[in-house]
Amino acid sequence: MSLECLPTSAFGNIVDTKVFHAADVYFHKAWRKDATDMKDELELAFAKLKNPRMSAGIHVLYSLLEPLQGDPIAPKDVRKMVNRLVGERKLSKQSVTNAARRLEEAELINREDGYAVNYGRLISVLLETMLDLVDKVSELEEEMEEIRSSLSASA
Repeated sequence: MSLECLPTSAFGNIVDTKVFHAADVYFHKAWRKDATDMKDELELAFAKLKNPRMSAGIHVLYSLLEPLQGDPIAPKDVRKMVNRLVGERKLSKQSVTNAARRLEEAELINREDGYAVNYGRLISVLLETMLDLVDKVSELEEEMEEIRSSLSASA
């Protein structure tokens, strides 16, 4: 949002729009720099995690994450929440139970005392998926660069 769209009074702009524009440009540049710094930090973190010598470190991380678990929620309360999310089409008790069983088989929830999210396992799965996606994106970027090079050479 540009700062130039701020309200005006009967006397015209509250403050000179040049001041707003300068502030807008300054904050936009600062935000882009912060976003770039964050991206660089994330890329460095993923590069470290993808390092072949880091496999033991990843197992340590997964071991530390494993005990993280949410509070148990009664199955009837879960069904009520799910039915609110799906709206008109209400899910049967059996449908919710079957879905929960499949999530338990994937070790994403625990059903001992109600339904509890295994946050450690969920974070581990998401991290693995992110690492795989980073590899796939890198491969695609390399392929695109090869295609660009071959197109430039043939032109």
